[in-house]
Amino acid sequence: MGKPPIRIGIDAGGTFTDCVIHDPVGGALHIRKLPSTAQAPERAVMAALALADRLCGPIGRVVHGTTVGTNALLEGRGARLALLTTAGFRDLLEIGRTRRPAPGLFDTSARKPPPLIERRHRLEVVERLGPDGTVWTPLDPASLARACAKLAQIGPEAVVICFLHAWANPDHERQARAAVERALPGVPVQISADLLPVPGEFERLAASTINAYLRPRMARYLEALDRQLAERNTTLQVMGSNGGAMTAAHAALQPIRTILSGPAGGIQGARHVCRAAKVADFITCDMGGTSTDVCLVQDLIPGESAESRMAGLPLTLPQIDIHTVGAGGGSLARWEPEGLLRVGPESAGARPGPAAYGLGGTEMTLTDAALLLGWLGESSLAGGAVRLDREAARRAATDLGRQAGIDDPLRLAEGIVRIAVTHMAMAIREISLARGHDPQDFTLVPMGGAGPMFATLVAMEMGMRRVLVPLHPGNLSALGLIAADLRHDVVQSHGGRAADADPHGLAEAFARMRQSAAWRLVEDGFPAGRQRFHYALDLRHAGHAEGLTVPLRHAGESMKAVVRRFEERFETRFGLGKRGGAVEVAALRVVALGRVVPPALPPWPRQRGPVRAMARRVLHLEGRRIGQGPIYDRAALGAGARLDGPAIIEEYGSTTVVAPGWRARVDALGNLRLTMTSDDRRR
Repeated sequence: MGKPPIRIGIDAGGTFTDCVIHDPVGGALHIRKLPSTAQAPERAVMAALALADRLCGPIGRVVHGTTVGTNALLEGRGARLALLTTAGFRDLLEIGRTRRPAPGLFDTSARKPPPLIERRHRLEVVERLGPDGTVWTPLDPASLARACAKLAQIGPEAVVICFLHAWANPDHERQARAAVERALPGVPVQISADLLPVPGEFERLAASTINAYLRPRMARYLEALDRQLAERNTTLQVMGSNGGAMTAAHAALQPIRTILSGPAGGIQGARHVCRAAKVADFITCDMGGTSTDVCLVQDLIPGESAESRMAGLPLTLPQIDIHTVGAGGGSLARWEPEGLLRVGPESAGARPGPAAYGLGGTEMTLTDAALLLGWLGESSLAGGAVRLDREAARRAATDLGRQAGIDDPLRLAEGIVRIAVTHMAMAIREISLARGHDPQDFTLVPMGGAGPMFATLVAMEMGMRRVLVPLHPGNLSALGLIAADLRHDVVQSHGGRAADADPHGLAEAFARMRQSAAWRLVEDGFPAGRQRFHYALDLRHAGHAEGLTVPLRHAGESMKAVVRRFEERFETRFGLGKRGGAVEVAALRVVALGRVVPPALPPWPRQRGPVRAMARRVLHLEGRRIGQGPIYDRAALGAGARLDGPAIIEEYGSTTVVAPGWRARVDALGNLRLTMTSDDRRR
């Protein structure tokens, strides 16, 4: 028998591409950070594969966290689009729901981003369906032919077709797609009923537009990777925003489902670690070079959201509920015209990067502040691969301080850190307190290259007393990729009161949805024995436009029990309820999982002998100067090791700051368990 194939998780970021290689023989995890190339992200992926070849041998499964779709959307580098829509609905993309999302509601200077499809490229077709899918006006062949002729003149790179009420009857959209494909062979055509078969014409149009905008670029990227991997008999999968992996072919067809690919991998990595550590309720804080992503996980289940916004448009697809703020290691510190110091959301990026990188950057960043405060040493980043220039950071601080008459770089650095910590704490408030959860009941789990550096400060800001820093926090997203199951989401709209719902009819609908998903899993290589299914209902109070998704204990659970849980969750989420009022069933959902055995987390070696610092340097923490602050090598701290703050713990890819009043303990799996021992911050 040959050697069992290995698994690789590759999370491509803006500065580094994180790689975790799992060797099934012995269970070793190989951790690497590789430089990213924005213009050619596939280079780092292929470098990771070459590294795996040298270390372990044959590769069986590669799971990729990618920002290709996200970056194309944020930078406006997607496809040139055209739209076919029902006559009279040409301007729906701009009209939307006739309301501005926060904070634009009270912002008199708020402006909508330009639509992804120019008005002159939005074409009307004569047809009309009723809300139940009945044909009110047949699809007019002459109107469709004129639209196709116009499309040929426009020459779009992708076409969107979104007709009113097509979710209830997709026949008109399918007929139009066939006509467009004949007129424009080889051009991708996205129909809304395939992507989002639920009511809400604006939401369907928005999702279809974003998906079509990303399809050509994502398809080129993934097809090139897939070809190279196919030659090696290796399976390529892509992490989805819902926390599950998908095949490369699925991701190429529906790239909108990869918008939160990297952050979702981090959540799965945290779940894997926390399940082994017996921590069920936690809040993740994933801090990279540009932003921080936070997510609340309860009973090891991350919150899910059916709507977020990108490019000014709603994304009404299942995704992990992640809140993002523009605070990262490369966040720039600048003075506002009013004299206020602002940190982020602008970032120095990988190039020129922070001033301390020595790559031409001259503006002060959060990384420069951490270096001046002694939290980072000159060789602390990426195992010394990136050398930091303390004097360059000091010059940047001096230049910034001079603009406001501040001549103490350390005072300025402390202010920058405090502002960034406040941004992160506000994000945690948004996903906890604002949704009825007390953050003190949760453990903070920091990750990313910069997350552990600010974790104890953020925890104190939120009144949280427990922090768990996983092993290799800078590569946790890549670990989560190979621990994630493959996932398909199936949704079916429903109408009517919950009290009137037919249990037999619901059971039959769930059975059909399950069968459809099961066939997809089989096609993806997951036989019946490796399949698992979860069921949920979208419920709302009668007369409300929005509601909540309530998971079911099993497909046949009584409606009374489900409604009772909905009312409890509604009160928790919104602080008030309408118990006993009429409740409607808006949709049925099935989550189909192709089960993957996650890599085992081996026991960490026990501590032998006393805990010793590998170095000492001047630290500035919480307004205090520590003349001989201890610096510890995390790899040298065995299970059972304990130390008190103030202290710095360095490792490949990340640095943990143990603030005064905190104690660190290494558990049996190598995680750092930080516990607040004193509330005295002495600011």
